[in-house]
Amino acid sequence: MILREVIENVWRWETPDPENDWIMVGHMIKTDHDIVLIDPPFVPALIPTIQKIGSPIAVILTTHYHSRGARVLGQKLQCPVYVPQQADREYLQGRNLTDFTVYGDKDILPAGLHAIPCAVNVPDERDPSKTTKLVDEMLLLSPAHRAILCGDVMVGSQDGVLGCPEGFTDDPNFTQVMASLRTVDQIGVANMADTLLPGHGLDIIGSFSTALSARLS
Repeated sequence: MILREVIENVWRWETPDPENDWIMVGHMIKTDHDIVLIDPPFVPALIPTIQKIGSPIAVILTTHYHSRGARVLGQKLQCPVYVPQQADREYLQGRNLTDFTVYGDKDILPAGLHAIPCAVNVPDERDPSKTTKLVDEMLLLSPAHRAILCGDVMVGSQDGVLGCPEGFTDDPNFTQVMASLRTVDQIGVANMADTLLPGHGLDIIGSFSTALSARLS
C-alpha cells in the first residue's frame, strides 16, 4: 500500500532519499473541497493511487530542499506548485523547478492551510558572535485536522519529537537541537495543533504538544 491514512483524510507515504541516508515523507490532505500534496516524493504508482481518492489541486513545499517530486507531479496532475517566499530560487532551478507560485507569511493556501514562517537562528560555528540560519522554512497549519506540517525543523520518532539536526546526523549539536525546538515552541503551534506531520520520520498523532513540552522540560 503506497498511501497510509494516519488520521481521517490525511495520508502519508515514504521512500528513501536517493542522495542521503534518511527517509523522505510526503503527505496528502483532503478537505470538503480540496486535495493537496505536501513535500511529495515521487514513487511508482503514486499518481493512480492518489487519483482513486481524488484530484489534487496543488503541490505545496515547506522548503526548497523538499522539491522532490513536485515538478513531475505538478505537470502530470496539472496543478500549481507552491513554494515559500524564503525558498532559494537557484536551488529550485537546479532541480528544474521553474514554474511555481510563491506564498508568504499568513497566506491561506488550498485546503485551508495557514503559512507560518519558521527561522531558527544559531551561533555561527566559525564566529560565535554572529548568528546563522539553521532552518528557514514554512510551517503549514491545518485547522481542519489540528495538524502542523513541517519540513526539516522537527522529526518524529518513537522517542517523541526531535529537533533539527537530530535525525540527519549521528552527532547532533545540542544547542542547535534546542534552538529548533524552542523556536517552534515560541511560534506557539503546539497550542494550535495536536498532530505533527513532518517531512521526515514518524508522524506524532494526538500528542504533539505533550511531546514538545517533554523535550523542553
